[in-house]
Amino acid sequence: MKRLLFITGGIHYPPRSGYGFRVYNLIKSYAKLFEVVLIADSFNAPDEDELRRQLDSLTLEYVFVPKSKLRMPDSLKEFLHPIKPRQVTSMTTRQLKSTINDVLHKYPAFDFIHVQRLRMAESVMHLLKRKTGNTRFILDLDDWESKTRFREVETKNKGGAIKQLRRLIEPTRLRAYENRILPLFDYVYVCSEVDRAGLSRELKLNNFYTVPNGVDIPATTERNLFINQNSENKIILYIGSLGYGPNIDAIEYFVEHIFPLILQKRPEAKFWIAGNMDGAPRHLFDLNKHPCIRVLGFVENLRDLYEKASVFIVPLRQGGGTRIKILEASTYYKPIVSTSVGCEGLEFQHGRNIMIADDPEGFSDACCELFDDPEKGRLLGQAARKLVEEKYLWMQLENRIRRILFSS
Repeated sequence: MKRLLFITGGIHYPPRSGYGFRVYNLIKSYAKLFEVVLIADSFNAPDEDELRRQLDSLTLEYVFVPKSKLRMPDSLKEFLHPIKPRQVTSMTTRQLKSTINDVLHKYPAFDFIHVQRLRMAESVMHLLKRKTGNTRFILDLDDWESKTRFREVETKNKGGAIKQLRRLIEPTRLRAYENRILPLFDYVYVCSEVDRAGLSRELKLNNFYTVPNGVDIPATTERNLFINQNSENKIILYIGSLGYGPNIDAIEYFVEHIFPLILQKRPEAKFWIAGNMDGAPRHLFDLNKHPCIRVLGFVENLRDLYEKASVFIVPLRQGGGTRIKILEASTYYKPIVSTSVGCEGLEFQHGRNIMIADDPEGFSDACCELFDDPEKGRLLGQAARKLVEEKYLWMQLENRIRRILFSS
């Protein structure tokens, strides 16, 4: 059986974010095709024994990188490496490179080496520069990092021209780093056809492949999830990691510019926010002071939330890749209102399986329309679920990877 080395920044079990779900399902898919050796910079698991049982079942061996007692401050790293992106210098350590070299010496040559995200690519730069044998290198870019960061700058216009120029430093570094390192990989995964086409055009390379995000279908019944569409319940739901910048911006944008318009038309409307609170800013907690807003934090059983919600929203203005939150809400038959950025890269169509609006007035009107027309919401939810079943299930990931790696 062929062998694959998987290098990632962290393992989270059970997964609680889009990143965590993607990493876990890539490893699961690879385990059916290869003997997998895993190197992880860290792990996060409430039940460490369960995490180890999972990894024992999926990998030939797994190694967690030992932490150095002396860690160089990010500001010093930035001074020593002024051209490299901050996320790259912060993740590249001697311990990680040493662990990779130890594993490579322990085993015969690997058929594939998979690197998870751009921030980990520097850890194998010494291998990329002196490629030998038949080992092929894979980078799961997931998000087009520089595009994501430039988009963040566009939506942040506070602080004047000097501050805006400073904000451009990191995305400019990322763009230069991408241009330098992406050509060195044999395969670069992105999660949307939009990013694949854009990167191929920008770098004039043909080593980009679309590996979509996905979901698992929950064990649930359609009727239970539709029952509140016909009630007076007007709950708007948003779910996402609340320490993640684009999610913070989306919540702020909705609360400041859209929700007041909805309350003018439907004073009984409620806005519920759920998600991992690690790293969340204090002002998000303070939203609980609003009589119509509830910040729930991490919720173990999302089914209860989806059953009570009338509309699921994705008011994103930043970020990249594709939104697992849209795919997940679709599996629960929820009608969705999103910005164009929120559903970018997914094969959703306005009016067919989603409502898309990019200005506050249009977004608020779409939410109110779904409050008033439960049948339209039901049809949108059914169509969204059908699309996800056809194109966005994690169980389809193995076959897609097989086609990329063994047919190209």
